[in-house]
This record gives sequence, structure tokens and C-alpha cells, in this order.
Amino acid sequence: MLLDDDVAAVSKPNPQLVETYFQSCMQGRFRDLRLFFTSTARTLERGLCLKRCLVFIKNPQGTQLRCVFAYGFHNRIEARQLAVLLGQQNLLARLVTQNGALRVTPAKLAAARGQLPEILKPLVPSSGMLLASLPVHGEAHGAMWVDADEQGEEPSDQQYQLFRHMIQHLAEEFHRLEALVGTT
Repeated sequence: MLLDDDVAAVSKPNPQLVETYFQSCMQGRFRDLRLFFTSTARTLERGLCLKRCLVFIKNPQGTQLRCVFAYGFHNRIEARQLAVLLGQQNLLARLVTQNGALRVTPAKLAAARGQLPEILKPLVPSSGMLLASLPVHGEAHGAMWVDADEQGEEPSDQQYQLFRHMIQHLAEEFHRLEALVGTT
């Protein structure tokens, strides 16, 4: 698990850090949600060189995605207020329905922004972003958004591939930990 505060910021992706996180999720090594999200943030920053993240999980009724974790937005948002209706034809809802992932480059940014719910549009950086559904036993349980922030560079293909690898067991580990504390 990634907990070393002394690790310096990195300028290129580190596949080994992403693999360590992947293995920790796959083997259920996290003891609580706080440790899980701390490690998630560190993996994004130090393994993928991405500075911001939003994690959305379906509500129990399956009608909306609610933000359960936000990182790197520095008071630009109130995470608990972010919710996306699944019945609408927006980009996140489609990702969850289709159980997919997407690399949004600056060239595709206008089209992607136009398909996002209004509440998320102001958060879109000009450098692009990575989006993906979060599967639990093959069924999408939520969605994740990561980016390098306004000053960052466009997410590379390597970052996209590492992101897709990282999230394979992320939702399952979150689901396991959520059940332990009884929050849904």
C-alpha cells in the first residue's frame, strides 16, 4: 500500500506504483475507507501523475451517481453536493450504462463538455481528462474522473492504460469497505 509521505512528486507515470495499488485492491488489503482513499490519491499523483479525481458511486436505488470522494479541486467544489442522474443521457450516465472508459483529449473536449451534466462542466480542464465506469463483478457500480488540472498536460495513452488497469478492482474494494462500515 502507498503511504510513504516522503516520496517526491514525479513527472512521469510509475507503472509499479499502479500495480501495487491494483494488487492491494485485488487482495482486499485496505482496512478502512480513509486508508483506501489516501492510497487512491497517492497512486493517482505518484503513479499516474494526475492531480485531481472524482469518484461517483450509484445510490442504493440506482437512480443517481453521488460523489463519495474528491481530490485536488482545492475547495472549488463541495463533493457531497455533486450528483448525476442516471436516467439522463449525459456522458457519465452512458459510461456507467455501457461499463466503459474514455480518454478525453483537448480535441474532444468541447464535445465531452457538451455531454456532461451542468454541475460538472465548470470542472473540465483544458488539458483533457480520463473517465471510466467502476465495475463490481462485471456491473458498473459508479464512475471515476481524473485529470492533471488546468496547468497539467493532456493525459497520455500510457496514463490512460495505467488508469484502466488501476480501476479494475477499485470499485470492488470500495464496495467491500463500504459494507464493513455499513454506509450505502
